Amino acid sequence: MNFFYFILVISFNFSVYFLFYQYIQKTGGWKSNLIIFIFIVFLFHFTFIVPLYFFFSGRTHIWDNNEFLVGFGPDISDYYLYGFLVYGLGTLFLLFGYLVRIPKLKYIFSNKTISEGKVVLFFYIFYFLIIFNFLVSGINPLSTLINGSDNTIIGQETFSNYLRNFADSLISLLIIAYAYKISSKKFYLMIILSFILFILMGFRYRIILSLLGFLFVYLLEGKMISFRSIINFSFFFLFILFITSNRYEFAKGNFDNPIENFRKSNVDLIFEQTRSSLPDLAVFKYIDKNVNSEISYDYGLTFLYTFIRFLPRSIFGDLKDLLYPPPAFIVIDRAYALPNHFGSLGETPTLFAYFYIAFGIIGVCFLSFLLGFVIKFFKMKTDYSSSGVILQIIFGVSLFQFVSRGYFPQYMDTLLFMILPLFLFNKKLNILW
Repeated sequence: MNFFYFILVISFNFSVYFLFYQYIQKTGGWKSNLIIFIFIVFLFHFTFIVPLYFFFSGRTHIWDNNEFLVGFGPDISDYYLYGFLVYGLGTLFLLFGYLVRIPKLKYIFSNKTISEGKVVLFFYIFYFLIIFNFLVSGINPLSTLINGSDNTIIGQETFSNYLRNFADSLISLLIIAYAYKISSKKFYLMIILSFILFILMGFRYRIILSLLGFLFVYLLEGKMISFRSIINFSFFFLFILFITSNRYEFAKGNFDNPIENFRKSNVDLIFEQTRSSLPDLAVFKYIDKNVNSEISYDYGLTFLYTFIRFLPRSIFGDLKDLLYPPPAFIVIDRAYALPNHFGSLGETPTLFAYFYIAFGIIGVCFLSFLLGFVIKFFKMKTDYSSSGVILQIIFGVSLFQFVSRGYFPQYMDTLLFMILPLFLFNKKLNILW
């Protein structure tokens, strides 16, 4: 490997983040650029720190941490530096999009307060709808929690995916409850009920987004970092690792040996759980070597699946099955080059892989620019009233899902259900310019 080229590419990435930092500092600091600041923190971890870690640790395949999959899939060791180049360009054009000047716009919301009673009421309405959805589908989460089960409720077919997705709305309601300082007893009960449900459903990201929301509310309140806050943060960090180590066991209601499993966890667990950049490298390599083949770029078709995903399966089920899977999924499966009998491993690349599948490096630059513009537009549509700041936090933390999983239609599901409570709380909306 050319050492000079390595230093050049890494320096380019670092310089882009430094430019972002300088711009944020000169335009009011992170509090005035909350959404993009949160997003950049996520990008820095997933597309700079993590691939750098695996590069220096000599990782050559996506699944070398799994004794059953060692050596399977493409050798990605020759694509680290190219990956860094793609990430650097994507982040740079994200900055260019955010630099676009946008005139002052009408704010989205008209009122600025949310009552405690509404927060609690909507929480239990949504919670009931989620449980009802499982029960009418023949699934009893309470029985799984108490008695355990050989099967999890992760990914099981339910009566309505719309009702299932109200779990994302619970994230926002927890953040709103924390921000508006509802009574401690009500708040802690909401946390317990939500986190148990999230664990049973197997979605760690909902716990992560909730905790990230709490963290940014805390920081925006201008509170000093205290010994107690450090202890709380450490506790929540260990809690996430604990859940990660026992995800499927907890989802099955098996709580017998969680401590032992946690002790056996690898010290690099946090990197293994955020390794979405490794699938990216496999995708970049596959497309570059098959750019003239039958399936290479999808020209943005996968992003249009957002509209197909919103169609009710009860009415359009045959059409959705006919159009599934999206072209990007086919490219990703071929890039992984796994034997057919392995099935789907649930390994997902970042947003940059989907941008690359759309139009190659041009797609990364253009779509990153567009994303930066959208974030800037959203910022200009949101004031710094209570509900406005909460909306920025919710939008910001939701981007964790987009960075880590990249599939835009699924991300839009998450975002829309997360901002739904705030739309319900506000009487008048100004959606247009």
